[in-house]
Amino acid sequence: MSRMKRCLLVIFLILVLLNLTGCWGIKEIEDQTVLVGLGMDVGNLSKEEKQLAENGNSYRKKNRVTLTFQIIPFEMRQSSGKSDKSSNDLYSNIQETGDSMFQMLRKMATRRSKPMMGHHVKVIIISEELAKRIEIDKLLKFVLRDNDIRPSCLVFISKSKASEVLVSNNSGEIPSLELTGLAENGSKANNVLPPKSLTKLDGIINSGRASSCKISPALAMR
Repeated sequence: MSRMKRCLLVIFLILVLLNLTGCWGIKEIEDQTVLVGLGMDVGNLSKEEKQLAENGNSYRKKNRVTLTFQIIPFEMRQSSGKSDKSSNDLYSNIQETGDSMFQMLRKMATRRSKPMMGHHVKVIIISEELAKRIEIDKLLKFVLRDNDIRPSCLVFISKSKASEVLVSNNSGEIPSLELTGLAENGSKANNVLPPKSLTKLDGIINSGRASSCKISPALAMR
């Protein structure tokens, strides 16, 4: 190989290396709190929120909606391989009450040292009582426009409180993932409505057919 060809080859390799992409926005998994489920109920302050309000950690709001965040902290994921684990060891439910999801998510950032990652949200559960008071399109307005939550997320309506559906006594089960599995098995049962994803709901809402939309009921797992 001539000297000229060697020089051209070296220049070509350098240019190729310069064009290789890297991971600039890396976020370590141990520095994240994985959010897997959301529950929406009629506003009702929890004991923790009342204590925070008494200590001055509050702001003016009407407390219209209570959100239940089902999370899998890194500490729980580390211990998930233990054979003696219970369902309560795998997840944690945290509640925040306010008037909008954007407002409550920002408030949650002041209560946890690690930011919540919404890419793995599997289910959103809305209580029937709340759905009668506030239109579904208003409840999901922020979610439908948020890039953090995937459009494949399933939406359910629960007759009981959504916070109760996000609790399971089945050993080794995470309620949000369990509910997703039950929805997938619904194709084998004639009395279960097909699950509605955020993508389908968005299309129905934009078409003006939201009032006639039927969403699968959530099964209370107790």
